Amino acid sequence: MQLPGRRDALPEWVEYQDTGCDVSPSCLACPLAVCKYDVPRDKQRRRERAERACRRHREGASIDAIAEELGTSRRTVFRYIEGAH
Repeated sequence: MQLPGRRDALPEWVEYQDTGCDVSPSCLACPLAVCKYDVPRDKQRRRERAERACRRHREGASIDAIAEELGTSRRTVFRYIEGAH
């Protein structure tokens, strides 16, 4: 009887290329504590939206304008901005 292989195992015949991402040109030289691809997509999306809201707020955009750009409520924009401080 043959045991099923692990789905997360990397077969020896696959050549791994450390191509990095937009954060770092190499995974081995990456400054992030956790790989951006290991973060669940919804958390990553929320973080990106929060960063965008904070950036737009620093640029002088109104809360209403930011909420409209992000397609979210004013309260959510305030949460993003408060969470950054």
